[in-house]
Amino acid sequence: MTTILVIEENTDFRTSLMNWLTVKNFSVLCASDAVAGLRLVEQEQPDLVLCNLNLHKIDGLSVLRAIRYNPLTSQMPFLLISSSSAYELYEQSHEQLHQLQPNGYL
Repeated sequence: MTTILVIEENTDFRTSLMNWLTVKNFSVLCASDAVAGLRLVEQEQPDLVLCNLNLHKIDGLSVLRAIRYNPLTSQMPFLLISSSSAYELYEQSHEQLHQLQPNGYL
């Protein structure tokens, strides 16, 4: 079974996403912040990480950077989640996105 890690601070959205993914037959891990998420990345080695770009203490790009710079997780698929438009995201962080290369954006 494919395991997906969701890193999202908003409890309602995290729960909704977890429920939807579970119905679609994915195994789902959840973290409410970046530190807990990075801990789960190392401990559980999920098949995919879905991470909110706008986390408060450590943002999604910093999570992606930590994953990409760790040789054990550098190839882990990673999707950014944001309510910002793709254009806004690109304008704000295009250099970092180019360097870190997330696998996609929702």
